[in-house]
Amino acid sequence: MIARAVARHIRRLLDEKRLSHRLIASAAGVCRGTVAAIAAGRGPNGQPHGSGNGEEFQDPAGPFERCPGCGGMVNMPCRLCLARSLLQSGGAVLPPPDDAADPLHLDLKEDHRRRYEQVCARRQAEKENP
Repeated sequence: MIARAVARHIRRLLDEKRLSHRLIASAAGVCRGTVAAIAAGRGPNGQPHGSGNGEEFQDPAGPFERCPGCGGMVNMPCRLCLARSLLQSGGAVLPPPDDAADPLHLDLKEDHRRRYEQVCARRQAEKENP
């Protein structure tokens, strides 16, 4: 999401028709795809610009900074680097399932449920006896 002021600035530059999308993107600190989306009348999140509940653009929590880890222009802390560090440290990205018997919470027909349970049992046996 980009700030409304940035989107208005991009729209103004596009209306002047003096700069390319690349130069506008560079000046505004956004990617060319965002500029192209605004030029096409869509918001940067893919929804029609100005035809929503007013939440197409949200003001960022702070200024964008260059992330020292991935190099992206982000609001710090960088979520991508946080997710990568969790994965490398072996931390769980998703909480463990509450129900160990049916971790996926599948709604299956009876014959499919039996087949699913057979496959799960076979995989568990293979883990225990490699």
